[in-house]
Amino acid sequence: MRIDDATDGTDFTGFHALEQLLFEKKTLDGAPALAEQLNENVAELQTLIKDVDFTPLVMGNGAKSLLDEVAKSKVTGEEERYSRIDLVDFAGNVDGARYVYTALRPALLEKDAELVKTLDERFPALVDLLETHRAEEGDAGYVAGSPYVSYDDLSKDDVKALAVEVDAISEPLGQISGVVTK
Repeated sequence: MRIDDATDGTDFTGFHALEQLLFEKKTLDGAPALAEQLNENVAELQTLIKDVDFTPLVMGNGAKSLLDEVAKSKVTGEEERYSRIDLVDFAGNVDGARYVYTALRPALLEKDAELVKTLDERFPALVDLLETHRAEEGDAGYVAGSPYVSYDDLSKDDVKALAVEVDAISEPLGQISGVVTK
């Protein structure tokens, strides 16, 4: 959850609470309990996920949802408000969507080769643009532990370019569920 989701009576927990402790409050006070709860939640998720049936429809919709999330909160810098490592999450969502696309690509190729051609062009364009924001220790904008610059080091033009690439792939990616279930 994000802190905005912690309403009356709801504790602020999870990854973002840890992020806030480390990057805003600059303390580890309370971190062990938050980390333990997060580990328990992950273990529960791993148990629950075993019973989920991932159909091509679910996978395709999930891939589109990952990029919608990028457009809504990753490219806008709203996700990682304390650490500013939004591009790490951005890349993770793109990788997840690309993984699903790759898994469904053989079925898509049989049914809509033009869609495959479009996605084969759009994914590398988005990834290549994201790669221009890589940073290593000592580089301007470097954030410890992140392979990318801080979100705060992106210019308005950088953010716009990323948003344009996300938009360019979002619509064709949204078609894959319908195509694979034809």
